Amino acid sequence: MTPGTPSSGLPQKLILAITKDRSRSTWISTVYSLLETVRTGSEKLKGIKLAGIVLVHPFLWAEKPLSSKSSKAKTDVEKLWRFVSPSTRGLTDPRINPAMDRRLSKLGCNRVLVCIAGKDLVAEGNYGYVRALHSSGWKEVLEIMVQKDMGHDFHLNPKYGRRPEAKAMLKRVASLIMQNKAKDPA
Repeated sequence: MTPGTPSSGLPQKLILAITKDRSRSTWISTVYSLLETVRTGSEKLKGIKLAGIVLVHPFLWAEKPLSSKSSKAKTDVEKLWRFVSPSTRGLTDPRINPAMDRRLSKLGCNRVLVCIAGKDLVAEGNYGYVRALHSSGWKEVLEIMVQKDMGHDFHLNPKYGRRPEAKAMLKRVASLIMQNKAKDPA
């Protein structure tokens, strides 16, 4: 199976995005690994206290689709995930499905903002992450910003970057950062 060919089973749009710069497709795994390091009870980083995290259209999914409409999206996400991370165990891998991580309740920060684009292929997985974090027993502040008529990373596209939706998201992210800065003026 050669990536970028019809026989790979991946949607052509996704293949194009990956083959342009495959290394950028796995950044969420790197972020998740960093979060693993700063979890309560894990290795401590001297002088660093993570106040909050912002997940903007993260590439996350749940093992079971929430609706019958999402079975095609699930198939596409799983194919893409297996391409990007060949050693994965699939949609039960906590790097794409944090609900599978029993330590989710120990997330090492006091605030999380999840930005969800309603037309994103992985929007359902983002909602799944929100539900998993909420039901995990994590007791801190969980914020959600949904922009139902927008696609994945719309704010980075020059065509949409100046739209009110992009500006609203930037303001929300800045607000979260400033709230944390006000609490810790150091």
